[in-house]
Parts: sequence; structure tokens; C-alpha cells
Amino acid sequence: MPDKVQLIANACPARLNDPEDICAGNVEKYRRRLLGYLTRSISEGAGSGEFQQVPVEETAILILSVINGIVRYTRMSQDPGKNLRKAAVDFCRRSLMNGKATI
Repeated sequence: MPDKVQLIANACPARLNDPEDICAGNVEKYRRRLLGYLTRSISEGAGSGEFQQVPVEETAILILSVINGIVRYTRMSQDPGKNLRKAAVDFCRRSLMNGKATI
């Protein structure tokens, strides 16, 4: 039996590698929408002085990667008691806020 971690960590199953597949299109649309939202939010926060000046696109990709990791982890986790959502939000606040965050 294949290792569960390898199956979960595989971000490109065969169907998602096929640009004609409807699932691939949906996943790409979802990814673009989330990256757009994150990019706009980070840019606006930095512009208003609420966030630190950070590389916007790279930071958006990192945050999306954290979200994807949490989703994958919780699908296979035997310990649902971990509050990863709160930990992720707190981490992003500490990373982005311009010294004004209250956690």
C-alpha cells in the first residue's frame, strides 16, 4: 500500500496535469481567485501602513501554501484537537502586522 503522506502530498494527480480536464480548470480558477484576493489584501494593508512592506506575490503564495497544508493535514490527521486555523491566523498577524497587532 502506498504511503498516505505521498498520496496526500502529491499536488498534481494525473487529472490535474490534463489542461482539458474540468477538475484542472476548477482548481486553477480557485487558485487564481485566492491568490488575487490575498495579493489585493496584502497590497492594501501595506499601502495603508497596517501591514509591513513585504514581497506581495511571494507572501500571497506562502499564505496559500499554508492554507493548502492545513487542509491536507486535517484530512489525514488522527488528532483533530489541534487548532491549526488559529495558529495560522496568529502566525500571519505576527508576520504581516506593522507593530500594531494585538493577538
